[in-house]
Amino acid sequence: MKEALEKIATELQLLREAVQRIESTLTSRPSKRKEPRPEPLTADSSRQLYREIREQFLKSRDTTRLTQLLKRGHSDLQLFCSENNLAIDPKGSKDHIRHELIKRLNEENQIRRTDPIHRSAG
Repeated sequence: MKEALEKIATELQLLREAVQRIESTLTSRPSKRKEPRPEPLTADSSRQLYREIREQFLKSRDTTRLTQLLKRGHSDLQLFCSENNLAIDPKGSKDHIRHELIKRLNEENQIRRTDPIHRSAG
């Protein structure tokens, strides 16, 4: 009887140690929470975002705002493309969307530099 009680006590001690190890692992593990989702795009915010991306790209070739856009979901990308008359498949890869949008920005810049009508409006 004494041996059985000692065996049970040992098992309980091992169980307690295992629970403590699991608890310490769970509390020390970094949270996998993503950053909060941005507000969904609207038609107006899509057009404004396109202007910001264009201005930023044309001034410094910086694509920070474009990168932020590409982190959004497909529904936001679809709205962005449709509101800005972009012939880009928003369900394609993010790299393809980036490439096509930069290509469009470069074309707009080229037109702006060569066409007198656009040069005065830009």
